[in-house]
Amino acid sequence: MSVATMKHILQKDVKFVVLGFWTEGPLVFNALLRQVNPADYGKVYGVDWINLGYIPGGETAMGALATSFQNSVSVDFVEGRPLSSFPIMDNIRTATDIDLIISFETGTPGAPEWLRQWNTAYGVNIIVGCIGVSVPGMIPYINSGQISALMPGLTVSAEYELLLQKPGLALAGVDAVSTSHLLIVLLVVIGNLAFFMTKEEKK
Repeated sequence: MSVATMKHILQKDVKFVVLGFWTEGPLVFNALLRQVNPADYGKVYGVDWINLGYIPGGETAMGALATSFQNSVSVDFVEGRPLSSFPIMDNIRTATDIDLIISFETGTPGAPEWLRQWNTAYGVNIIVGCIGVSVPGMIPYINSGQISALMPGLTVSAEYELLLQKPGLALAGVDAVSTSHLLIVLLVVIGNLAFFMTKEEKK
């Protein structure tokens, strides 16, 4: 899901900031960079995009970042330089300078915290990418219009790859899942046939 999203973003004339409120965030993004390199799309670090790394503090940190990027993060994650030294940060000061949040999440902090600190307070649009089991908790936010779009699970990731005409791991994963589901159905059918045949033999 994150790979497809990154490929889509890099095709657009937009600038983006990468950050995480989970400690695993920078590790996940580094894994993503091994598959999708912004430089291959003509994007220059510090001009077109920037990585702020992990920001500790959960929802409190989200609120502080909305008030001031520069006061919340002293240096970037890649080069360790002050944010003021990067051209991209000249026009990014508070949440009012952000048009869209794309949050990939599996727990807390996640959508509820983003909504409280960024959507309700500043009206920033939010798109959420999550695992399938998180979908029921997201539906009320979709119905209320607080979340602009939802990307739930592996199937949607595969559909995203198809729409971009860039098949990848999600599409391969869906094929594997579909095959396993067919196997389960087949085993259920065989089990039922065996049960009824044994029942007839007993009679």
